[in-house]
Amino acid sequence: MIRFEQVGKRYPNGHVGLHEVSFRVHRGEILFV
Repeated sequence: MIRFEQVGKRYPNGHVGLHEVSFRVHRGEILFV
C-alpha cells in the first residue's frame, strides 16, 4: 500500500490543480486522478 496525505499540485502559472488531497492505493489497484 502507498498512502498520500494532503498532497497538491500547483502549475507554474499559479493555477491549483489539486489541494490537500489524501488517498491510499493498495497492491493491485490502479488509480487515475
